[in-house]
Amino acid sequence: MSELQAANAAAGVVRLPIYLLNDLHLGSRGFLQQVERAFIRLHPQPSIPIREDARPYVSAQLR
Repeated sequence: MSELQAANAAAGVVRLPIYLLNDLHLGSRGFLQQVERAFIRLHPQPSIPIREDARPYVSAQLR
């Protein structure tokens, strides 16, 4: 990926969705929020991509 980007080619890492749970960038942005679900209890839920300020939008379920 780094070599392609150095050659001005758009490139990024392709990962399985399970690896996103431990992604440092997404974690630092607060992208995944823990939402209570009836049968599975706490479940990581992605935030909406739109922000009104520096913090991620908090679902009504989390308030």
